[in-house]
Amino acid sequence: VHSTEFAMQQRKAASRSCGGGFSLCTPFIGVILIIGCSVMFASDMFITKKDGGMDVPATAQGSLEGRQSSTITQVENSNPPAAKRQKALDDAAKQAAPPKPVEPAPAPAKEKQPPAAKEQPPTLREQPAASTNSVQVVKLETPVGEIEAKQIGDPSGIPVLMVHGMAKNLVWEWEEAALALAAKGCFVTIPNFHSLEATAPGKNSKKTEQAIEALISKLKKKASDGMVLMGKSWGGGTVLSFALNHPELVSKLVMAAPAGANPKQVSELKVKEALVLWTKDDNSFSKAQGLVDARPGIQHDFQASGGHRIVAAYVPALLKFVLGTGA
Repeated sequence: VHSTEFAMQQRKAASRSCGGGFSLCTPFIGVILIIGCSVMFASDMFITKKDGGMDVPATAQGSLEGRQSSTITQVENSNPPAAKRQKALDDAAKQAAPPKPVEPAPAPAKEKQPPAAKEQPPTLREQPAASTNSVQVVKLETPVGEIEAKQIGDPSGIPVLMVHGMAKNLVWEWEEAALALAAKGCFVTIPNFHSLEATAPGKNSKKTEQAIEALISKLKKKASDGMVLMGKSWGGGTVLSFALNHPELVSKLVMAAPAGANPKQVSELKVKEALVLWTKDDNSFSKAQGLVDARPGIQHDFQASGGHRIVAAYVPALLKFVLGTGA
């Protein structure tokens, strides 16, 4: 009992001693607690990092640093170095600037065209079929040179060659008669022998004869065909001479007031058909009857007037002689 009471007394004494000590120590304990909490708070702040406005504890520091490293890498990749940034700025400035006007492409240079060839009359082979009243001016090739000519009628018609006289201004004197013959189916050629110096009247009869021979060879339809050959004045004497030398090329011969012709020549003609034309008021008419009488069967047509010319009054006699009719 005594020991129990002693123990209880000891506890009470201790309790009184402790209770008085606690009341003395209470302020110091509060300060210590405040300081401890502050230190703990400061430590916690020191070991934390901020990420996107949220406090992240230090334990997540590794993953945060990883994310920050990835973000920095992305930013670095999205922001090229200074040279690339400058190029990007320049490209943006070019796009913003107004486009330069596109200069039109220069027109292609025109090819230099060769000078146009001087138009030449068609040659006989190029000559298209003409109507009965059309007159074509052509150039005819001969062994002695090129000769200008007029052609009238259908090339498939009866070939007729008419030779002019001495005067240059009467080269186409046969044209009216030629038109009448073409209307009846003849193809008439009137060469201008003045157009070639070698064949001009009075120059060289041999070259003229060569030219006539070449023209007949070209104009007749078949090798066996002859040509109806006509001539006036100088041309009359020329065709007479040609018929004497080339009777095989002449089927019919017409001489209008032939210059230089004589009865002997006419008598020697081997051409089957011949016609003499003359006007009674021509100064050379006195020779006409002698030529007609030189060879029996020669036809003639003497007109009252017209002088030394081819007159329209000859046309009926020409049509009858060439075509065998009076129409």
